[in-house]
Amino acid sequence: MGRLTATWLQELKNTPEPTRVERLRSQGLDMARVWAQTRGTAEPIRTDLLAEVESSARHAHREVKL
Repeated sequence: MGRLTATWLQELKNTPEPTRVERLRSQGLDMARVWAQTRGTAEPIRTDLLAEVESSARHAHREVKL
């Protein structure tokens, strides 16, 4: 878990400032996708999970902008 967190933080740090917020939003979706694929999650469940993650990220982004 520590390696994953370090990689995630380094990637975010290396992202140019103007696109950092968008990258932060998309990283959660990327991590959920990798996690679901690694676990061998069935396609319908993976699709639902990724939709939920994306929806959550959108709502969080809207809250931060308010």
